Amino acid sequence: MKGEWRIKKQRKIVILFLLVGLMVILSACQKESESIFLTEEEQAWLEQHEGKISIGYTTDYPPVEFLIASDYVGISADYFKLLEVKLNTKFEMVEFDQWSDLIEAARLKEVSGITAATKTLERSKFLDFTVPYIMNPNVIITRKNFSEKLTFEKLSNSSMDVLVIEEYSIVEDLEKNHPKLEFRTVANTSDGLRLVAFGEADAFIVEVMSAYAGIEQDKMTNLMVNTEVPYDSNLSIATRNDWPMLSAILNKGLAQITENEKQDILNKWVPIQRKSIVENPYFWIILGTILIGLSIIIITVVVWNRLLKKAVLEKTEELISKNEQLYRTKKQLLEEIEERKKSEACIKFKSQHDELTGLYNRAFYNEQLEHFEKTKKLPFSIILADLNGLKITNDTLGHEMGDRLLIKMAEVLKASCDETDIVARIGGDEFVILMPDRTDQMAQAVCKKIKSACEEAKMDPIKLSVALGHSERVSLDMSLQSVFKKAEDQMYENKMNESESTYRGILESLKAKLKATTEETSE
Repeated sequence: MKGEWRIKKQRKIVILFLLVGLMVILSACQKESESIFLTEEEQAWLEQHEGKISIGYTTDYPPVEFLIASDYVGISADYFKLLEVKLNTKFEMVEFDQWSDLIEAARLKEVSGITAATKTLERSKFLDFTVPYIMNPNVIITRKNFSEKLTFEKLSNSSMDVLVIEEYSIVEDLEKNHPKLEFRTVANTSDGLRLVAFGEADAFIVEVMSAYAGIEQDKMTNLMVNTEVPYDSNLSIATRNDWPMLSAILNKGLAQITENEKQDILNKWVPIQRKSIVENPYFWIILGTILIGLSIIIITVVVWNRLLKKAVLEKTEELISKNEQLYRTKKQLLEEIEERKKSEACIKFKSQHDELTGLYNRAFYNEQLEHFEKTKKLPFSIILADLNGLKITNDTLGHEMGDRLLIKMAEVLKASCDETDIVARIGGDEFVILMPDRTDQMAQAVCKKIKSACEEAKMDPIKLSVALGHSERVSLDMSLQSVFKKAEDQMYENKMNESESTYRGILESLKAKLKATTEETSE
Protein backbone atom coordinates (compact mmCIF):
# COMPACT_ATOMS: atom_id res chain seq x y z
CA MET A 1 0.00 0.00 0.00
CA LYS A 2 2.81 2.40 0.94
CA GLY A 3 4.65 1.57 -2.34
CA GLU A 4 1.57 2.39 -4.42
CA TRP A 5 1.09 5.67 -2.52
CA ARG A 6 4.75 6.69 -3.24
CA ILE A 7 4.32 5.88 -6.97
CA LYS A 8 1.15 8.01 -7.17
CA LYS A 9 2.89 10.89 -5.36
CA GLN A 10 5.86 10.75 -7.76
CA ARG A 11 3.50 10.77 -10.74
CA LYS A 12 1.72 13.89 -9.40
CA ILE A 13 5.06 15.70 -8.93
CA VAL A 14 6.14 14.79 -12.49
CA ILE A 15 2.81 16.01 -13.91
CA LEU A 16 3.08 19.25 -11.91
CA PHE A 17 6.60 19.93 -13.27
CA LEU A 18 5.38 19.20 -16.82
CA LEU A 19 2.49 21.68 -16.44
CA VAL A 20 4.78 24.41 -15.08
CA GLY A 21 7.23 23.82 -17.93
CA LEU A 22 4.42 23.98 -20.50
CA MET A 23 3.17 27.30 -19.07
CA VAL A 24 6.70 28.78 -19.25
CA ILE A 25 7.05 27.66 -22.88
CA LEU A 26 3.62 29.09 -23.82
CA SER A 27 4.44 32.40 -22.12
CA ALA A 28 7.76 32.62 -23.98
CA CYS A 29 6.02 31.84 -27.27
CA GLN A 30 3.41 34.52 -26.60
CA LYS A 31 6.09 37.15 -25.81
CA GLU A 32 8.02 36.13 -28.91
CA SER A 33 4.87 36.43 -31.08
CA GLU A 34 4.17 39.85 -29.59
CA SER A 35 7.71 41.03 -30.31
CA ILE A 36 7.70 39.87 -33.95
CA PHE A 37 4.35 41.29 -35.15
CA LEU A 38 6.26 43.25 -37.85
CA THR A 39 7.45 41.50 -41.00
CA GLU A 40 11.17 41.34 -41.80
CA GLU A 41 10.62 43.92 -44.55
CA GLU A 42 8.84 46.29 -42.14
CA GLN A 43 11.54 45.87 -39.47
CA ALA A 44 14.23 46.57 -42.07
CA TRP A 45 12.37 49.69 -43.28
CA LEU A 46 12.02 50.95 -39.70
CA GLU A 47 15.74 50.42 -39.00
CA GLN A 48 16.68 52.11 -42.28
CA HIS A 49 14.60 55.22 -41.40
CA GLU A 50 15.65 55.37 -37.73
CA GLY A 51 15.93 59.05 -36.74
CA LYS A 52 14.35 60.23 -40.02
CA ILE A 53 10.65 59.91 -39.09
CA SER A 54 9.35 63.33 -38.02
CA ILE A 55 5.79 63.62 -36.72
CA GLY A 56 4.14 67.05 -36.48
CA TYR A 57 1.77 68.10 -33.69
CA THR A 58 -0.08 71.27 -32.68
CA THR A 59 0.30 73.07 -29.36
CA ASP A 60 -3.29 74.22 -28.75
CA TYR A 61 -5.65 71.27 -29.27
CA PRO A 62 -6.64 70.07 -25.77
CA PRO A 63 -7.25 67.38 -24.69
CA VAL A 64 -5.88 65.70 -27.85
CA GLU A 65 -2.52 67.50 -27.74
CA PHE A 66 -1.16 70.68 -26.17
CA LEU A 67 1.71 72.04 -24.06
CA ILE A 68 2.10 72.21 -20.30
CA ALA A 69 5.22 74.21 -19.37
CA SER A 70 6.71 73.45 -22.84
CA ASP A 71 6.07 69.68 -22.41
CA TYR A 72 4.09 67.93 -25.15
CA VAL A 73 1.10 66.22 -23.47
CA GLY A 74 -2.39 64.93 -24.26
CA ILE A 75 -4.08 61.86 -25.72
CA SER A 76 -1.91 61.77 -28.87
CA ALA A 77 1.27 62.32 -26.86
CA ASP A 78 0.53 59.28 -24.68
CA TYR A 79 -0.32 57.15 -27.72
CA PHE A 80 3.00 58.00 -29.38
CA LYS A 81 4.93 57.18 -26.19
CA LEU A 82 3.32 53.71 -26.28
CA LEU A 83 4.02 53.37 -30.03
CA GLU A 84 7.71 54.05 -29.45
CA VAL A 85 7.74 51.19 -26.93
CA LYS A 86 5.68 48.81 -29.09
CA LEU A 87 7.71 49.50 -32.25
CA ASN A 88 11.07 49.83 -30.45
CA THR A 89 11.88 53.07 -32.25
CA LYS A 90 12.03 56.83 -31.66
CA PHE A 91 10.06 59.51 -33.48
CA GLU A 92 11.15 63.12 -33.92
CA MET A 93 8.20 65.15 -32.62
CA VAL A 94 7.94 68.54 -34.41
CA GLU A 95 5.96 71.42 -32.86
CA PHE A 96 3.56 73.68 -34.84
CA ASP A 97 1.58 76.59 -33.39
CA GLN A 98 -1.08 76.61 -36.13
CA TRP A 99 -2.89 73.66 -37.75
CA SER A 100 -2.74 75.39 -41.18
CA ASP A 101 1.09 75.50 -40.97
CA LEU A 102 1.22 71.79 -40.05
CA ILE A 103 -1.05 70.66 -42.89
CA GLU A 104 0.98 72.73 -45.37
CA ALA A 105 4.22 71.17 -44.09
CA ALA A 106 2.69 67.72 -44.59
CA ARG A 107 1.62 68.69 -48.11
CA LEU A 108 5.21 69.68 -48.94
CA LYS A 109 6.61 66.46 -47.34
CA GLU A 110 8.53 68.56 -44.78
CA VAL A 111 7.29 66.19 -42.05
CA SER A 112 6.72 62.44 -42.25
CA GLY A 113 3.30 62.56 -40.63
CA ILE A 114 0.72 64.20 -38.35
CA THR A 115 -0.21 62.89 -34.90
CA ALA A 116 -3.98 63.38 -35.25
CA ALA A 117 -5.93 64.25 -38.41
CA THR A 118 -9.34 63.49 -39.90
CA LYS A 119 -9.36 61.77 -43.28
CA THR A 120 -10.84 63.83 -46.14
CA LEU A 121 -10.77 63.57 -49.93
CA GLU A 122 -8.51 66.62 -50.26
CA ARG A 123 -6.00 65.40 -47.66
CA SER A 124 -5.98 61.90 -49.15
CA LYS A 125 -4.30 63.36 -52.23
CA PHE A 126 -1.02 63.68 -50.30
CA LEU A 127 -1.52 61.65 -47.09
CA ASP A 128 -2.25 58.08 -46.01
CA PHE A 129 -4.35 57.50 -42.86
CA THR A 130 -4.26 54.76 -40.21
CA VAL A 131 -7.41 53.41 -38.62
CA PRO A 132 -8.99 56.08 -36.35
CA TYR A 133 -7.76 55.86 -32.76
CA ILE A 134 -9.65 58.84 -31.25
CA MET A 135 -13.43 59.09 -31.70
CA ASN A 136 -14.34 62.78 -31.76
CA PRO A 137 -17.88 63.83 -32.86
CA ASN A 138 -18.71 67.44 -33.75
CA VAL A 139 -21.27 69.59 -31.92
CA ILE A 140 -22.88 73.02 -32.25
CA ILE A 141 -22.03 75.38 -29.35
CA THR A 142 -24.42 78.24 -28.51
CA ARG A 143 -25.18 80.43 -25.53
CA LYS A 144 -27.47 78.90 -22.90
CA ASN A 145 -30.27 81.37 -23.61
CA PHE A 146 -30.65 79.90 -27.11
CA SER A 147 -33.52 77.38 -26.85
CA GLU A 148 -33.95 76.12 -30.45
CA LYS A 149 -32.25 72.85 -31.42
CA LEU A 150 -30.09 73.58 -34.48
CA THR A 151 -29.24 71.48 -37.55
CA PHE A 152 -27.13 72.15 -40.65
CA GLU A 153 -30.39 72.70 -42.58
CA LYS A 154 -31.64 75.30 -40.10
CA LEU A 155 -28.29 77.11 -40.16
CA SER A 156 -28.37 77.10 -44.00
CA ASN A 157 -31.73 78.90 -43.98
CA SER A 158 -30.89 81.43 -41.28
CA SER A 159 -28.88 84.63 -41.00
CA MET A 160 -26.96 83.37 -37.95
CA ASP A 161 -23.25 84.13 -37.67
CA VAL A 162 -21.66 80.64 -37.70
CA LEU A 163 -18.00 79.87 -36.92
CA VAL A 164 -15.72 76.92 -37.79
CA ILE A 165 -11.96 76.44 -37.36
CA GLU A 166 -9.97 77.14 -40.54
CA GLU A 167 -8.45 74.17 -42.39
CA TYR A 168 -10.41 71.66 -40.24
CA SER A 169 -12.00 68.71 -42.06
CA ILE A 170 -15.55 69.88 -41.43
CA VAL A 171 -14.91 72.94 -43.66
CA GLU A 172 -14.51 70.61 -46.66
CA ASP A 173 -17.67 68.70 -45.67
CA LEU A 174 -19.78 71.88 -45.30
CA GLU A 175 -18.62 73.31 -48.65
CA LYS A 176 -19.41 70.01 -50.40
CA ASN A 177 -22.63 68.86 -48.71
CA HIS A 178 -24.10 72.12 -47.33
CA PRO A 179 -23.09 74.87 -49.82
CA LYS A 180 -25.89 77.22 -48.67
CA LEU A 181 -24.57 77.29 -45.07
CA GLU A 182 -22.62 80.53 -44.70
CA PHE A 183 -19.81 80.56 -42.11
CA ARG A 184 -16.58 82.28 -41.24
CA THR A 185 -13.41 80.73 -39.87
CA VAL A 186 -11.40 81.29 -36.70
CA ALA A 187 -7.83 80.27 -35.90
CA ASN A 188 -8.55 77.93 -32.97
CA THR A 189 -11.14 76.62 -30.49
CA SER A 190 -10.50 79.31 -27.86
CA ASP A 191 -11.18 82.15 -30.32
CA GLY A 192 -14.45 80.57 -31.47
CA LEU A 193 -15.74 79.93 -27.93
CA ARG A 194 -14.93 83.48 -26.81
CA LEU A 195 -16.73 85.06 -29.81
CA VAL A 196 -19.90 83.06 -29.05
CA ALA A 197 -19.66 83.66 -25.29
CA PHE A 198 -19.31 87.45 -25.80
CA GLY A 199 -22.20 87.58 -28.30
CA GLU A 200 -19.99 88.41 -31.30
CA ALA A 201 -21.14 85.21 -33.06
CA ASP A 202 -24.23 82.98 -32.75
CA ALA A 203 -22.96 79.40 -33.15
CA PHE A 204 -19.68 77.47 -33.29
CA ILE A 205 -19.31 74.05 -35.01
CA VAL A 206 -16.43 72.30 -33.21
CA GLU A 207 -15.17 68.92 -32.03
CA VAL A 208 -16.76 67.90 -28.72
CA MET A 209 -13.46 67.14 -26.92
CA SER A 210 -12.00 70.56 -27.79
CA ALA A 211 -15.27 72.27 -26.84
CA TYR A 212 -15.45 70.72 -23.35
CA ALA A 213 -11.75 71.41 -22.71
CA GLY A 214 -12.03 75.06 -23.84
CA ILE A 215 -15.22 75.75 -21.87
CA GLU A 216 -13.72 74.24 -18.71
CA GLN A 217 -10.38 75.99 -19.11
CA ASP A 218 -11.83 79.49 -19.68
CA LYS A 219 -14.84 78.98 -17.32
CA MET A 220 -17.37 80.00 -19.98
CA THR A 221 -20.48 79.16 -17.96
CA ASN A 222 -22.91 80.78 -20.43
CA LEU A 223 -22.13 78.24 -23.20
CA MET A 224 -23.75 74.87 -23.89
CA VAL A 225 -23.76 72.03 -26.41
CA ASN A 226 -26.86 72.81 -28.48
CA THR A 227 -26.82 69.54 -30.44
CA GLU A 228 -24.53 66.88 -31.90
CA VAL A 229 -24.18 67.04 -35.71
CA PRO A 230 -23.98 64.10 -38.16
CA TYR A 231 -20.26 64.53 -38.81
CA ASP A 232 -17.48 62.85 -36.82
CA SER A 233 -13.91 64.17 -36.85
CA ASN A 234 -12.48 60.77 -35.94
CA LEU A 235 -8.71 61.16 -35.67
CA SER A 236 -6.11 58.95 -37.36
CA ILE A 237 -2.33 59.16 -37.73
CA ALA A 238 -1.66 60.73 -41.15
CA THR A 239 1.57 59.86 -43.03
CA ARG A 240 3.08 60.97 -46.33
CA ASN A 241 1.58 58.87 -49.12
CA ASP A 242 4.94 58.09 -50.73
CA TRP A 243 5.81 56.12 -47.55
CA PRO A 244 2.99 53.51 -47.48
CA MET A 245 5.17 51.23 -45.33
CA LEU A 246 5.06 53.77 -42.46
CA SER A 247 1.24 53.77 -42.40
CA ALA A 248 1.18 49.94 -42.31
CA ILE A 249 3.73 49.86 -39.44
CA LEU A 250 1.77 52.44 -37.39
CA ASN A 251 -1.47 50.50 -37.93
CA LYS A 252 0.20 47.39 -36.51
CA GLY A 253 1.62 49.44 -33.63
CA LEU A 254 -1.84 50.80 -32.77
CA ALA A 255 -3.21 47.25 -32.83
CA GLN A 256 -0.67 46.30 -30.09
CA ILE A 257 -2.07 48.90 -27.68
CA THR A 258 -4.42 47.07 -25.31
CA GLU A 259 -7.94 48.14 -24.38
CA ASN A 260 -6.79 48.78 -20.79
CA GLU A 261 -4.01 51.08 -22.04
CA LYS A 262 -6.50 52.94 -24.25
CA GLN A 263 -8.96 53.33 -21.37
CA ASP A 264 -6.21 54.58 -19.04
CA ILE A 265 -5.31 57.32 -21.55
CA LEU A 266 -8.94 58.31 -22.02
CA ASN A 267 -9.61 58.41 -18.27
CA LYS A 268 -6.49 60.53 -17.77
CA TRP A 269 -7.46 63.29 -20.22
CA VAL A 270 -11.26 62.92 -20.43
CA PRO A 271 -12.17 61.85 -16.89
CA ILE A 272 -15.89 62.58 -17.16
CA GLN A 273 -17.57 59.83 -19.18
CA ARG A 274 -21.16 60.18 -20.31
CA LYS A 275 -23.30 57.42 -18.72
CA SER A 276 -26.94 56.57 -19.00
CA ILE A 277 -28.97 58.07 -16.18
CA VAL A 278 -30.51 54.69 -15.34
CA GLU A 279 -27.01 53.35 -14.49
CA ASN A 280 -26.83 55.80 -11.56
CA PRO A 281 -28.15 54.22 -8.32
CA TYR A 282 -29.20 57.64 -7.05
CA PHE A 283 -31.61 57.87 -9.99
CA TRP A 284 -33.80 55.13 -8.55
CA ILE A 285 -33.69 56.64 -5.05
CA ILE A 286 -34.76 60.03 -6.38
CA LEU A 287 -37.41 58.44 -8.62
CA GLY A 288 -38.86 56.49 -5.66
CA THR A 289 -38.95 59.64 -3.54
CA ILE A 290 -40.70 61.55 -6.32
CA LEU A 291 -43.31 58.78 -6.73
CA ILE A 292 -44.02 58.70 -3.00
CA GLY A 293 -44.32 62.48 -2.94
CA LEU A 294 -46.68 62.42 -5.92
CA SER A 295 -48.87 59.83 -4.18
CA ILE A 296 -49.14 62.02 -1.08
CA ILE A 297 -49.99 65.05 -3.21
CA ILE A 298 -52.68 63.14 -5.14
CA ILE A 299 -54.31 61.92 -1.89
CA THR A 300 -54.20 65.44 -0.44
CA VAL A 301 -55.78 66.92 -3.59
CA VAL A 302 -58.61 64.34 -3.54
CA VAL A 303 -59.35 64.95 0.17
CA TRP A 304 -59.39 68.71 -0.15
CA ASN A 305 -61.01 68.84 -3.58
CA ARG A 306 -64.55 69.59 -2.36
CA LEU A 307 -63.39 72.29 0.07
CA LEU A 308 -61.36 74.06 -2.62
CA LYS A 309 -63.83 73.73 -5.50
CA LYS A 310 -65.22 77.24 -5.17
CA ALA A 311 -61.74 78.78 -4.88
CA VAL A 312 -60.58 76.78 -7.89
CA LEU A 313 -63.46 78.09 -10.01
CA GLU A 314 -62.60 81.67 -9.06
CA LYS A 315 -58.92 81.12 -9.82
CA THR A 316 -59.83 79.47 -13.12
CA GLU A 317 -61.72 82.55 -14.28
CA GLU A 318 -58.77 84.72 -13.23
CA LEU A 319 -56.32 82.48 -15.10
CA ILE A 320 -58.48 82.51 -18.24
CA SER A 321 -58.39 86.30 -18.21
CA LYS A 322 -54.60 86.32 -17.72
CA ASN A 323 -54.13 83.71 -20.46
CA GLU A 324 -56.08 85.80 -22.92
CA GLN A 325 -53.90 88.80 -22.09
CA LEU A 326 -50.77 86.63 -22.38
CA TYR A 327 -51.95 85.30 -25.75
CA ARG A 328 -52.43 88.85 -27.05
CA THR A 329 -48.98 89.83 -25.79
CA LYS A 330 -47.41 86.72 -27.34
CA LYS A 331 -49.15 87.34 -30.66
CA GLN A 332 -47.92 90.94 -30.69
CA LEU A 333 -44.37 89.77 -29.89
CA LEU A 334 -44.45 87.18 -32.70
CA GLU A 335 -45.66 89.86 -35.13
CA GLU A 336 -42.78 92.14 -34.07
CA ILE A 337 -40.28 89.27 -34.52
CA GLU A 338 -41.70 88.48 -37.98
CA GLU A 339 -41.51 92.15 -38.94
CA ARG A 340 -37.89 92.29 -37.74
CA LYS A 341 -37.03 89.20 -39.80
CA LYS A 342 -38.57 90.80 -42.88
CA SER A 343 -36.63 94.01 -42.21
CA GLU A 344 -33.34 92.11 -41.79
CA ALA A 345 -34.01 90.15 -45.00
CA CYS A 346 -34.75 93.41 -46.83
CA ILE A 347 -31.52 95.01 -45.55
CA LYS A 348 -29.51 91.94 -46.58
CA PHE A 349 -31.12 91.97 -50.04
CA LYS A 350 -30.35 95.67 -50.53
CA SER A 351 -26.75 95.19 -49.40
CA GLN A 352 -26.24 92.56 -52.11
CA HIS A 353 -28.37 93.88 -54.99
CA ASP A 354 -28.36 96.84 -57.35
CA GLU A 355 -31.34 99.04 -56.51
CA LEU A 356 -32.24 99.91 -60.14
CA THR A 357 -31.92 96.56 -61.96
CA GLY A 358 -32.38 94.06 -59.12
CA LEU A 359 -29.18 92.29 -60.17
CA TYR A 360 -26.36 91.58 -57.72
CA ASN A 361 -24.14 94.60 -56.99
CA ARG A 362 -20.37 95.03 -57.17
CA ALA A 363 -19.84 94.24 -53.46
CA PHE A 364 -21.55 90.86 -53.81
CA TYR A 365 -19.65 90.20 -57.05
CA ASN A 366 -16.30 90.85 -55.31
CA GLU A 367 -17.29 88.54 -52.44
CA GLN A 368 -18.27 85.73 -54.84
CA LEU A 369 -15.12 86.18 -56.94
CA GLU A 370 -12.99 85.80 -53.80
CA HIS A 371 -15.03 82.71 -52.78
CA PHE A 372 -14.59 81.03 -56.17
CA GLU A 373 -10.89 81.91 -56.18
CA LYS A 374 -10.46 79.94 -52.93
CA THR A 375 -12.54 76.94 -54.05
CA LYS A 376 -10.49 76.54 -57.27
CA LYS A 377 -13.44 75.52 -59.46
CA LEU A 378 -12.88 74.06 -62.93
CA PRO A 379 -14.32 74.77 -65.41
CA PHE A 380 -15.18 78.40 -64.68
CA SER A 381 -16.11 81.10 -67.24
CA ILE A 382 -16.71 84.84 -67.07
CA ILE A 383 -18.75 87.06 -69.45
CA LEU A 384 -18.29 90.88 -69.52
CA ALA A 385 -21.09 93.02 -70.99
CA ASP A 386 -20.98 96.76 -71.80
CA LEU A 387 -24.30 98.45 -72.67
CA ASN A 388 -23.99 100.66 -75.75
CA GLY A 389 -25.70 104.04 -76.03
CA LEU A 390 -26.39 104.73 -72.33
CA LYS A 391 -24.63 108.10 -72.24
CA ILE A 392 -26.22 109.41 -75.43
CA THR A 393 -29.64 108.21 -74.22
CA ASN A 394 -29.17 110.03 -70.88
CA ASP A 395 -27.98 113.20 -72.68
CA THR A 396 -30.73 113.28 -75.31
CA LEU A 397 -33.76 111.59 -73.75
CA GLY A 398 -33.04 111.96 -70.04
CA HIS A 399 -31.90 109.68 -67.25
CA GLU A 400 -35.35 108.12 -66.87
CA MET A 401 -35.04 106.72 -70.40
CA GLY A 402 -31.48 105.60 -69.60
CA ASP A 403 -32.72 103.75 -66.54
CA ARG A 404 -35.34 101.97 -68.65
CA LEU A 405 -32.54 100.88 -71.01
CA LEU A 406 -30.50 99.49 -68.08
CA ILE A 407 -33.51 97.62 -66.67
CA LYS A 408 -34.27 96.07 -70.08
CA MET A 409 -30.61 95.03 -70.46
CA ALA A 410 -30.69 93.41 -66.99
CA GLU A 411 -33.83 91.45 -67.93
CA VAL A 412 -32.18 90.15 -71.11
CA LEU A 413 -29.01 89.06 -69.26
CA LYS A 414 -30.98 87.34 -66.48
CA ALA A 415 -33.25 85.52 -68.96
CA SER A 416 -30.25 84.29 -70.99
CA CYS A 417 -28.46 82.67 -68.01
CA ASP A 418 -29.01 79.62 -65.81
CA GLU A 419 -29.96 79.80 -62.12
CA THR A 420 -26.41 78.80 -61.15
CA ASP A 421 -24.93 81.80 -62.99
CA ILE A 422 -24.32 85.02 -61.02
CA VAL A 423 -25.32 88.18 -62.94
CA ALA A 424 -24.12 91.48 -61.44
CA ARG A 425 -24.04 95.15 -62.37
CA ILE A 426 -20.53 96.38 -61.52
CA GLY A 427 -20.60 99.86 -63.07
CA GLY A 428 -22.85 102.40 -64.75
CA ASP A 429 -23.21 100.44 -67.99
CA GLU A 430 -21.05 97.41 -67.16
CA PHE A 431 -22.32 93.93 -66.25
CA VAL A 432 -20.53 90.68 -65.42
CA ILE A 433 -21.70 87.05 -65.39
CA LEU A 434 -19.84 84.47 -63.22
CA MET A 435 -20.40 80.95 -64.57
CA PRO A 436 -19.12 78.13 -62.30
CA ASP A 437 -18.90 74.68 -63.92
CA ARG A 438 -19.34 76.24 -67.40
CA THR A 439 -16.87 76.01 -70.30
CA ASP A 440 -15.95 78.76 -72.75
CA GLN A 441 -18.11 77.04 -75.38
CA MET A 442 -21.10 77.33 -73.04
CA ALA A 443 -20.27 81.01 -72.38
CA GLN A 444 -20.13 81.64 -76.14
CA ALA A 445 -23.61 80.08 -76.50
CA VAL A 446 -24.93 82.41 -73.79
CA CYS A 447 -23.38 85.41 -75.59
CA LYS A 448 -25.21 84.41 -78.80
CA LYS A 449 -28.42 84.10 -76.83
CA ILE A 450 -27.93 87.61 -75.39
CA LYS A 451 -27.23 89.06 -78.85
CA SER A 452 -30.36 87.42 -80.28
CA ALA A 453 -32.49 88.72 -77.41
CA CYS A 454 -31.16 92.27 -78.03
CA GLU A 455 -32.04 92.01 -81.73
CA GLU A 456 -35.56 90.83 -80.92
CA ALA A 457 -36.12 93.40 -78.15
CA LYS A 458 -38.63 96.19 -78.74
CA MET A 459 -37.09 99.63 -79.38
CA ASP A 460 -37.89 101.29 -76.03
CA PRO A 461 -36.50 103.92 -75.84
CA ILE A 462 -33.76 102.84 -78.31
CA LYS A 463 -32.60 99.55 -79.77
CA LEU A 464 -30.71 97.39 -77.25
CA SER A 465 -27.04 96.97 -78.13
CA VAL A 466 -24.30 95.40 -76.04
CA ALA A 467 -20.59 94.57 -76.43
CA LEU A 468 -19.64 91.15 -74.99
CA GLY A 469 -16.44 89.34 -74.05
CA HIS A 470 -15.94 85.91 -72.53
CA SER A 471 -13.09 83.81 -71.13
CA GLU A 472 -12.58 80.51 -69.28
CA ARG A 473 -10.17 79.44 -66.54
CA VAL A 474 -8.55 76.39 -68.13
CA SER A 475 -5.98 75.81 -65.38
CA LEU A 476 -5.90 76.20 -61.59
CA ASP A 477 -2.75 78.28 -62.08
CA MET A 478 -4.90 81.03 -63.66
CA SER A 479 -6.37 83.57 -61.26
CA LEU A 480 -9.95 84.72 -61.78
CA GLN A 481 -8.66 88.29 -62.13
CA SER A 482 -6.66 87.22 -65.17
CA VAL A 483 -9.76 85.49 -66.61
CA PHE A 484 -11.74 88.70 -65.98
CA LYS A 485 -9.05 90.79 -67.73
CA LYS A 486 -9.04 88.47 -70.74
CA ALA A 487 -12.84 88.71 -71.06
CA GLU A 488 -12.64 92.51 -70.64
CA ASP A 489 -10.02 92.82 -73.40
CA GLN A 490 -12.17 90.73 -75.73
CA MET A 491 -15.21 92.87 -74.88
CA TYR A 492 -13.39 96.13 -75.75
CA GLU A 493 -12.08 94.56 -78.96
CA ASN A 494 -15.63 93.57 -79.94
CA LYS A 495 -16.87 97.02 -78.96
CA MET A 496 -14.36 98.64 -81.33
CA ASN A 497 -15.19 96.23 -84.19
CA GLU A 498 -18.93 96.76 -83.74
CA SER A 499 -18.77 100.50 -82.97
CA GLU A 500 -19.81 101.77 -86.43
CA SER A 501 -22.89 99.57 -86.76
CA THR A 502 -23.71 100.10 -83.07
CA TYR A 503 -23.70 103.88 -83.26
CA ARG A 504 -25.58 103.82 -86.59
CA GLY A 505 -28.33 101.74 -84.94
CA ILE A 506 -28.42 104.03 -81.88
CA LEU A 507 -28.72 107.15 -84.04
CA GLU A 508 -31.51 105.60 -86.12
CA SER A 509 -33.36 104.73 -82.89
CA LEU A 510 -32.91 108.27 -81.56
CA LYS A 511 -34.09 109.84 -84.85
CA ALA A 512 -37.20 107.66 -84.80
CA LYS A 513 -37.88 108.55 -81.16
CA LEU A 514 -37.40 112.27 -81.74
CA LYS A 515 -39.60 112.18 -84.83
CA ALA A 516 -42.40 110.58 -82.84
CA THR A 517 -42.13 112.89 -79.82
CA THR A 518 -41.23 116.37 -81.22
CA GLU A 519 -42.53 118.86 -83.79
CA GLU A 520 -39.09 119.29 -85.40
CA THR A 521 -38.47 118.45 -89.08
CA SER A 522 -36.28 115.54 -90.21
CA GLU A 523 -33.40 117.94 -91.00
